[in-house]
Amino acid sequence: MGTYASFKLLRPSGRWLELLKGFVESMGLEFVKYTAQVVQNERYSDIFHCLMNINTIILGLARDLWGYQALDGVH
Repeated sequence: MGTYASFKLLRPSGRWLELLKGFVESMGLEFVKYTAQVVQNERYSDIFHCLMNINTIILGLARDLWGYQALDGVH
């Protein structure tokens, strides 16, 4: 995203931090004034990745069971 320097250059007298904080919080998000270029909520991506892996395993199991049933392997 960058820094707030571009905002200050655009309009030096602007109250950019308050404006941006209000905008972010109006969407129900938490405003973080300074961050690294890493997502603060990286743990969510880890959880979603685990859920994706579980879903892939269940999908493979379902396909196998349907295949066995089609071959009369499961009664």
